[in-house]
Amino acid sequence: MALRSAVRSVVIQHRWRYGYRRVTVELRTQGMVANHKRIARIMREDNLLTVREQWFRPPGHSLRVAHVHLNLAGRMTLSGPNQLWAADITYVRLTREFVYLAVVLDVFSRKVIGWALGRGLKAQLPGVNP
Repeated sequence: MALRSAVRSVVIQHRWRYGYRRVTVELRTQGMVANHKRIARIMREDNLLTVREQWFRPPGHSLRVAHVHLNLAGRMTLSGPNQLWAADITYVRLTREFVYLAVVLDVFSRKVIGWALGRGLKAQLPGVNP
């Protein structure tokens, strides 16, 4: 009960701006030994969690609209090879440098159609020839 009342007094003293981490530090400076998980639980049970302010965006500043594209490849039912290819570019770490690997796979058979390895990520690298 002493810990619970100390948590309440710290939260009220700092006008509901302290979260469980700051409350834990404040109680430790006062000489009370308490785990941050216990403080978080007490604050959750007593509804003492901090009140977060709404994020303010000045007028005239709009967020960029993210375009959502459908995953048409997930809807396909493949019946044979060469109907759907997938490509990816990754890097391979060597002892002194990185090299880039571009791979084209056949999704049905999961076979490698073609690949290319290069020191730089240039436009010619993904142009894999089967």
